[in-house]
Amino acid sequence: MQIKILERYGETLQLGEIRKWEERGTSPTAPLPRGGNVFHADYSQDGSSKRRGIYIYAPTEGNPQYTLVTLADGKETGVLYGGNVEISKKFAVLQVGYHAEGFRYGGGGTGASADPLFLFTH
Repeated sequence: MQIKILERYGETLQLGEIRKWEERGTSPTAPLPRGGNVFHADYSQDGSSKRRGIYIYAPTEGNPQYTLVTLADGKETGVLYGGNVEISKKFAVLQVGYHAEGFRYGGGGTGASADPLFLFTH
């Protein structure tokens, strides 16, 4: 069977190679490729060796979405995919959670991004 899309509404959602429509909400089994790093932010907790990080990677061939990766003490704890606005929102929510847990922003940096990312650190 072949599907011809005449008009598309909303953002493109990468579904990978799902077999059934019901599988659309599940995470892909294999990680998608990541482009270059376009932003990172590091957090530390006073009086503790605990560290947190948020890294955002650009879209690349095989993955048309941005990739947001969270780290805890140097180990990946989560991977999220989305457009520039969606990733910016997820970054803000993660950052608020880190601050609520007692972590403070310890620095970060930006790289080149084709789309604007709406990221505010403090």
